[in-house]
Amino acid sequence: WAAEGSTLFMYRSVRDVTAISGDEDCAMGRDNCYMLNEQKTAAATAPTALPSDGWVSNKRATLVSMYRSGDRSCPRCPWVRVPSMCIAVMHGLSDDDATMAVALRQLAALA
Repeated sequence: WAAEGSTLFMYRSVRDVTAISGDEDCAMGRDNCYMLNEQKTAAATAPTALPSDGWVSNKRATLVSMYRSGDRSCPRCPWVRVPSMCIAVMHGLSDDDATMAVALRQLAALA
């Protein structure tokens, strides 16, 4: 993923969709983000409640080969469908906790 090693935020954009991007896009509520879920919601929605097949990513967040062959809703659309998106919620474990690493490996094995 393009943002590996940096900090990203999941937020509700000005178009009422859930977006993932950096701090500036988040602060402005911009749709110019790395990824977004196309489902519009009237209120903030938990990521786990969003449809897993509604995520799209742009060129900044997608491997070149995946972007070229990605499914687009229109020919010139900058967004490609994310074939499989899984969001997991984990509480109470810090990033450097060995249990966190084991839990993430188990989640990856399920995908």
